[in-house]
Amino acid sequence: MAWGRSAAIAVGLATLLGACATRRLGLTWEIALLTPRVRRGSDLVFRAETKDAVGALVEGVEYVWAVDRDSARGGGHPGTSCKEQRLRIDGPKGPALLLIFSANEDGTLVEMAKAEFQIE
Repeated sequence: MAWGRSAAIAVGLATLLGACATRRLGLTWEIALLTPRVRRGSDLVFRAETKDAVGALVEGVEYVWAVDRDSARGGGHPGTSCKEQRLRIDGPKGPALLLIFSANEDGTLVEMAKAEFQIE
């Protein structure tokens, strides 16, 4: 799978996040993938979770997410941390990658987390 497209997706999604991005230092990002195996026609369900330096959840941090797979590159979807997100999955079976992008302290959109899931 061509995971190298991550940078191209990030550039394309930068305008979605724009100037309203929350820029916070010292956060760590994790993806709580509630559906690691998704049947076509079903929903991918996940939460992007942000934590501060002591491990406490930080809610409401803005980000952009996308799904990347061999057959298709999904568009950007806005989200906020700790809130459940859903996307109806279609297309061929196989591995796919969920990508989370957010602005760092200087406003540059960067990949913060990724998680692989399986389309069945």
